[in-house]
Amino acid sequence: MLRRLWLVPILLGLPATVVNAATAQSDPWDAKSRELFCQVIAMKTSEGLGNVPAMANFLATQFRAAGFPDEDIHVLPLGETASLVVRYRGAHSSSGGKAIAFMAHLDVVTAKREDWQRDPYTLMEENGYFYGRGTFDIKEGVVALTTAFLRLKSEGFKPTRDLIIVFTGDEETFGRTASDLVRNHRDLVDAEYALNSDAGGGTLAEDSGKALSFSFSAAEKTFASFDITLRNAGGHSSRPRKDNAIYDLADVLKRIQAAPFPAMSNDTTRAQLRATGKLLPGALGEAMRRFAEQPQDAAAAAVISAEPAYVGKI
Repeated sequence: MLRRLWLVPILLGLPATVVNAATAQSDPWDAKSRELFCQVIAMKTSEGLGNVPAMANFLATQFRAAGFPDEDIHVLPLGETASLVVRYRGAHSSSGGKAIAFMAHLDVVTAKREDWQRDPYTLMEENGYFYGRGTFDIKEGVVALTTAFLRLKSEGFKPTRDLIIVFTGDEETFGRTASDLVRNHRDLVDAEYALNSDAGGGTLAEDSGKALSFSFSAAEKTFASFDITLRNAGGHSSRPRKDNAIYDLADVLKRIQAAPFPAMSNDTTRAQLRATGKLLPGALGEAMRRFAEQPQDAAAAAVISAEPAYVGKI
């Protein structure tokens, strides 16, 4: 078993400590992050509910209370959703390097209560783990970045360049807030580079807590959608016929199922599989190592693709 390690504090120059749920209130800032985590998990920011702006405004009040000026806090509505941009002014922003952006998203995938053992919008802690919609994707990133900025501000920290929080509002659906930011508010988010809390991270061994790996994203996967339309003469449902469009569509889908996309790789993906394969026991780790050395190994590719965590990576 592997466990994720959150490393945003390291990126911001804070002490490189690992805080698990059992010790989440050992000091005031741990208590603050735990409080924020409870509050944002409770906000139902899935598509269609219109709650993302409320979460953006809630976080904006946190930054204002910490001393960030209004002109550096921007809640930018877009339809039913919104983005939040907060600038932490550097000591030499006029002469230093370009800003660094830190990213996360406020929205979550829809969660139906009847599908969950626990209430998805109530943060719960069991056996050192947090449960709730967004605890992993990616409200822990929102809270880690927010708490880091609040703490740095309270301690009088002055970065040598501007730091920018960029929280988008519809990453789980259409990504329109991200497009809106770069097209219509580029001056607010323009940066030398961005660190995305929704990617990369560290891995700890479940039994010992030993650090096993640290990963980063070199690219972003995407998707392609296809519309399939079939037509035939049709008929009345009381007189079912064998040659109907529904059955034809089913045949097409079965043909697609029987013809999977070919495995593809490059130097980066093979290096990642080679390194990860050394850490994973059993058939999956062996298949990764084999594929890294022989990308034509169809049997190894099939083993990797059967694992949900690695679908689409080759």
